Formats: sequence, C-alpha cells, structure tokens
Amino acid sequence: MAPVRVKREIEGFLFNRLQGALLREAYCLVRDGIADVADVDRAISEGLGIRWSVIGPFETVDLNTRGGIRAHAERLGPAYARMGAARGQNDPLTPDLVDKVDGERRNLLPLDQWQERVSWRDRRMMDIKALRRTAAWRDET
Repeated sequence: MAPVRVKREIEGFLFNRLQGALLREAYCLVRDGIADVADVDRAISEGLGIRWSVIGPFETVDLNTRGGIRAHAERLGPAYARMGAARGQNDPLTPDLVDKVDGERRNLLPLDQWQERVSWRDRRMMDIKALRRTAAWRDET
C-alpha cells in the first residue's frame, strides 16, 4: 500500500475510520431488517469491493456521473443527506465542501480525460471479475 498522509491526528487510523462508517451502516441495515448479513457482505464483495479495489470512493462517484463529482453531488447529494438524517447524522455536502473535493478531483483528473479513465476503470474491474471466475479463485473461497 502506498503511504497515506494524514494532515492532523485523530482517533483511529484513516482506514479504520472509513471502515467504521461502512460497518455502522451495515449493522443498521441488519438491525432494521433491510438486509441480512450475507446480503450486506455480498453487496460489498460483489459490488463496492470490486470497484474500491481499483479506485477509491471519491473517484468512484466522480467516474459514475458524467460531469464528475460536482454533478454527482448535485444529483445525489440531497438523497445522501436524507439517508444521513434518517440515521441522526447532519453532515451535509455544503457548496464549499463540494468545491474543495471537486477541485482536488479536477487536479487529479481533468474532465477532458474523464471518459478515458472510465474505460480504464471498467477494464480493471473486468480483469478482477475474470480472475474471480477462475478455478483457483473458486477453490480458495
């Protein structure tokens, strides 16, 4: 793993904080009878996990929406806010925060390179899915 720079100290490693956020929601989905443990695991192992093994959460939503992460925040930000509010969380995607994240993403990937990167991501995901179909992978699981 490449080094990850944390700008200031907080409780828990960056990895653990991200994992904790996902686990809190996973526990709530099971508690609320939305899904069982196996289905939550499958949603990650067959969905987000494959994608996140290639790119991170910001790049994921940046590439999922034509126009990038700003367009994604405009379209889905209100839905994410409602989902968070239903869990007692009030961390909205403010215009300043969206500007900051979009600016960092555009520095990493200008929009004129967006389609090329989407194609790259899709090829990597197909590679991972092909590996998982091999006999060796199936024998290990």
